[in-house]
Amino acid sequence: MFLLLAAPVFEDLRNLFIGIINDVNLNPVTIILISALAGFSEEFLFRGGLQPLIGLWWSSALFIALHGYFNPRNWRITLYGLLMFALSIGLGLMYQWVGLLAAIFAHTMVDVVILLGLLVNQKYYLK
Repeated sequence: MFLLLAAPVFEDLRNLFIGIINDVNLNPVTIILISALAGFSEEFLFRGGLQPLIGLWWSSALFIALHGYFNPRNWRITLYGLLMFALSIGLGLMYQWVGLLAAIFAHTMVDVVILLGLLVNQKYYLK
């Protein structure tokens, strides 16, 4: 997903994320902690709680919608949202086939890779 954000079409979204990282002064340790907390809490709620009740597709759609990635005013964010929706479906299938801990770990690693990648490469992107 980090390489996806490196695509020119996602420049505005990438700059938004880098701005957030800078505004709250994230460092590698806080990125790892935030990613672990997000991975645990979001997967616990959406996979462990909602997915058994409303199904894989609806829980994934709700997850992406609550993150603001379905935006009819910005096709680039919506495109990113569709790609994240596919990732969310993958996490939901991982939950079904392997278990909740696997989905939590995978979600955490996705967040770590994206956020650390943006932190490390922000000077390259903000020329």
